[in-house]
Amino acid sequence: MLPSNTRIQLSPHIERSGPLSENTETSLDQTSPSQNIPFIYDKIQPTTTTLLILDSGGYAPADEHIWTAQQDVALRLMLQDPEGLSNSIQFSYWLEASHDLNGNGEMEEEEYLSQTVTFNSGLTSVEIDLPLLSWQEILPAGRSSGKASIVVSGFDLAGNSLLDGGAFGEENDLATFQIQERYD
Repeated sequence: MLPSNTRIQLSPHIERSGPLSENTETSLDQTSPSQNIPFIYDKIQPTTTTLLILDSGGYAPADEHIWTAQQDVALRLMLQDPEGLSNSIQFSYWLEASHDLNGNGEMEEEEYLSQTVTFNSGLTSVEIDLPLLSWQEILPAGRSSGKASIVVSGFDLAGNSLLDGGAFGEENDLATFQIQERYD
């Protein structure tokens, strides 16, 4: 079996032109070298290395972070793959004030919203600034705190699925953080 990251190059050539009954010694293969097709055998899955939240003191891990109301939430996601990432991920999020449709406070798969976030194709590592999340969509009216949940999914160029992006629900997501009302 080939190890991952093995480079294979296919090169087309004409071995014989014409029927076997004819002399074709004067025929020349004029296939251009630019017709070579490179492949990389890739069995390594891409990974989510971290999800950070931009706090007033700089970046901090997003999971279990407590954010102050009155400020939208900025997130930065880091991914890596030794052979190259595809050009997009699915960014799924649940914001308690807006997405908890049945009001039970639980992060249910059908309540998450998703959007595609794009970046350059073929990168081996990438830092992605995710779309801002509105604090008002997280903090329910009349409450002192509200939760948000983040899940990401995607693939590398070979179609291997992204690891460590989480799954739907508070126990399995990539990060759950809170927005709390500020009392001065």
